Amino acid sequence: MNFIATDVARTVDEALLGSAPARRDSCERAARLDRHMGATDEGAEGMYRHPAAPVPLRPVLLTQRAAAGMVAATRRLVRLIAAVGDRRAPDFPTLVERLGYRVPPCSVLTDRPSWNRWAFAMARPDIVVSGGRPWFVECNLDSAVAGIEHLSAIDGFYWREPTFAPVARALRMSSMDNFGPRRDVVAAAARARGATRPTVALLGHRRGPGFGGEEYFEDVVNDFARHGTPCVFAVPDELEHGPAGLEFQGIPLDVALRMFTIVNAHEDPLDVTAMREAVHRDTTLVLAPEAGGVYTNKKLLAWLSEDAAHLSSGDRAFVRRTVPWTREVADTRVEWQDGHTGLLDLLLKERARFVLKPADLFGARGVVAGRETSDSEWHDAVADALADGHYIAQEFHRPDTFMQPVRQPGSEEPDIVPTTGVFSPLVMGGKGSGILVRQSADPGATIINTPRGGVMNTAFVCP
Repeated sequence: MNFIATDVARTVDEALLGSAPARRDSCERAARLDRHMGATDEGAEGMYRHPAAPVPLRPVLLTQRAAAGMVAATRRLVRLIAAVGDRRAPDFPTLVERLGYRVPPCSVLTDRPSWNRWAFAMARPDIVVSGGRPWFVECNLDSAVAGIEHLSAIDGFYWREPTFAPVARALRMSSMDNFGPRRDVVAAAARARGATRPTVALLGHRRGPGFGGEEYFEDVVNDFARHGTPCVFAVPDELEHGPAGLEFQGIPLDVALRMFTIVNAHEDPLDVTAMREAVHRDTTLVLAPEAGGVYTNKKLLAWLSEDAAHLSSGDRAFVRRTVPWTREVADTRVEWQDGHTGLLDLLLKERARFVLKPADLFGARGVVAGRETSDSEWHDAVADALADGHYIAQEFHRPDTFMQPVRQPGSEEPDIVPTTGVFSPLVMGGKGSGILVRQSADPGATIINTPRGGVMNTAFVCP
């Protein structure tokens, strides 16, 4: 499949870079985008853009078929992740045990099905396009943190830009509704618990500016209000548990939309005592439930890859063409290609073909790519992963490159460079909310994110 709308991209790039005034406008637009996303703010290094990463001059342009296909494939993957969890464990507590879920200090975990059903309502997978095919390398079900808000900021910037928006409209580009589908999930969850006119608290990391703060989520709070849903911003420490559930400054809450990861809550630190009481008493629903973090564990992708032969013919074909070969790191024998072999021997012999990943971390922490290590370093990494007991080995698929116009840091001239990317469709209640792109100007990059030299971008859809 051709994912990039190459003909449209060429037309756009000619309009944006075809003359000296257009090139000047594009560089000025890049500077405005940097300021808009806070790339130059103190303490913001690596959140939106790595300081050495070039600034995109436009969104990544996807074909309509590619964008719709990513959303549809994500829906199917989430269903299969839920199913493989059910197949491998008779109940949720057993699943938690078999995954080796490391319960964090600020845990609000419950095995209540009426809560945990919502763990699958918000998804943000990571997709690498290789050989024209999408490969799911991860699937985050833990509130899709740092996705929709970044997308809304970038999408809104481009649609307001007088040097870009007219071109986009003339070529009938579109972007997805960032906030609406998640709003619908909150409303559906509230209705399921008898609240037809819910009051929502958006739970962030901290008061004040910066990522995870009140200003960062201001647009989300205002969007709820514009659509008739009272919404307040709160930090977990500010909540109390009253007779009927969570309260904020005396305001009863029906839903608490959690915008921080439970696994890192103790680092801020956040006091989740009131939230824990709500979970225990089955009162105010917390979205996403901590079960989303359980189902984000990459061992579920390993189980799905391993169990493909036991699926229906359609699901088996889907897994084999979209999920890289993935296994838990253990001293065991595995099926590989047309035979069986010891997994550890396979990893050591085929170093360049594999990546080691912690099953329960994110942001590329602890990831080791065989192609970027020496034999001795890889041998040690495999040994460490085996001893840790919480690693997966995943077959590496080299990302395809596409051409993207950028402004290099410190340069006054735009450039068009070969680019690689990770595509993350945000799917809320089965509906697409946009596609976050993390792109790198290093065509040989194995790990693509902002801390490792990348930049966030958005994807627009072309007819």
